[in-house]
Amino acid sequence: MKLLRPLLKILIFLGIFFLSINFVYAEISDSYLTRGIDDYRYGNYSRSITSFNKAIEINSENTAAYYYRGLTYMRQKNYTQSISDFTQVITIDRSTMSPEDEGAYFSRGLAYRSQGRQTEAIADFTKAIEVNPMMAVAYSSRGHSYLIQGNYNQAIDDFIQAIEIDSKIVEEVNPKLAEAYYHRGSVYDEQSNIAQAISDYTKSIEINPNFAGAFNNRAIDYFLLQEYDKAWKDVQKAETLGVTIHPGFLEALKKSSRSMGDVDEKYGGR
Repeated sequence: MKLLRPLLKILIFLGIFFLSINFVYAEISDSYLTRGIDDYRYGNYSRSITSFNKAIEINSENTAAYYYRGLTYMRQKNYTQSISDFTQVITIDRSTMSPEDEGAYFSRGLAYRSQGRQTEAIADFTKAIEVNPMMAVAYSSRGHSYLIQGNYNQAIDDFIQAIEIDSKIVEEVNPKLAEAYYHRGSVYDEQSNIAQAISDYTKSIEINPNFAGAFNNRAIDYFLLQEYDKAWKDVQKAETLGVTIHPGFLEALKKSSRSMGDVDEKYGGR
């Protein structure tokens, strides 16, 4: 019993000692982290990576150092290395789902998208949304990847969701949302669903009043529906926006309009 007490004291002392050492190492690691973040903010990327390397060397589970190093590699367009660092954050914090995981999933999604890997990007944006369902920028980014894939319905849904969450994101999302409606309209045209195509082109124009392609395509659809007045108005608008209307379409529109007896009066003898 007498031998146990000194042994117990030694064990307690060693435990406190190692805890103290770990605390000191963590402090040193975080000081390198802070230095690296400062350099990152000022655009000194090579120096910031050196600091993050030291932070990780001292504390291999410093997720913030991995995260910021990943962001720095992103700035340098080194997407492979940035993906590796964001994956490390997710692996270390897998059980906690901390705010850094939200950022790591989102940033890794951006890196995948930059590599043209839209399926992986969408999966990561979805994970970021699971961690934070109010992350508007994750919805808009996922919508962009859906748009690149040609999944226009999903793209539109995500863009609308992003706008509903954060009205400040309208300026970023609207051009892509207008593009999504435009492309979906083109799909409807291929399916001969003219009414729905016109609806989508109109939506696209409401969002972006200078979307020349939408005016051009809607003009053709109005022509197909024999709504020649509307077709001419869209033709004129498209031309003012710099579109060269296909001569064959113009000729067909002229002939059909003349049969109505009013093209010369309303559209300058075209």
